[in-house]
Amino acid sequence: MLPLTVTRSVHLDAPADVVWDAIGDARGLERWLAGEIDLDPQPGEAGTLVELDGTRRRIVVTDRHEGERLGFVWWHEDDPAEASAVLIEVGANEEGTTVTVTETADPVAVASIASARSALLSAATVDDVFGGSQPWEARLHRLAGIVSPVPVAVGA
Repeated sequence: MLPLTVTRSVHLDAPADVVWDAIGDARGLERWLAGEIDLDPQPGEAGTLVELDGTRRRIVVTDRHEGERLGFVWWHEDDPAEASAVLIEVGANEEGTTVTVTETADPVAVASIASARSALLSAATVDDVFGGSQPWEARLHRLAGIVSPVPVAVGA
């Protein structure tokens, strides 16, 4: 089975460096990605985050290119089989900054739930497949509220 990959983007009316500040360090990530985070977002570093709904995740940083991208693998602390890889990319453009998040679920984890939840495999978010309560649309809207004074639309 192929891995399940979901991509979401948001266009922000903010400079790329302001957006990167909200993505490239633990304090920034804590404001929009999780309620609490214990992580040095450098390749090879591991940590823990607690989502706004109380869900605890383990996280390992896999990639970081200053001002451009942050990659990590994360999983629910009580179910490591639900691991997924996340890549957050920041790109400046004439209208501000675009943030694109791509999350890819482990194909073994997806296969284990496919028969019971087949309709979700083509649905909106990897978190939906795993029963999460914080889809990327909600996370990106929080990010937009932090860095952009202008309302934005999140899209696929």
